[in-house]
Amino acid sequence: MAKVSVIIPVHNMQEYLDKCMESVLNQTMSDLEIILVENASTDASPAMCDEYALKDSRIKVLHLDVGDLATARNSGVAVAT
Repeated sequence: MAKVSVIIPVHNMQEYLDKCMESVLNQTMSDLEIILVENASTDASPAMCDEYALKDSRIKVLHLDVGDLATARNSGVAVAT
């Protein structure tokens, strides 16, 4: 069980996702889980999220069919440990 869960809603964020993930992954706290909640993106964001999850076991990805921020956050909270 991670001490901190970082939930990141992702919707058409390919331009910013690398910088965001670099920032989170470079934190000094390593006991964390990162939950990327990709919600109905039409750019390369879904594939980018999956690539991050393959590289780091602390990263979980949820793919949602809706582009709603509240649903994304709530879905992330639901799977957080």
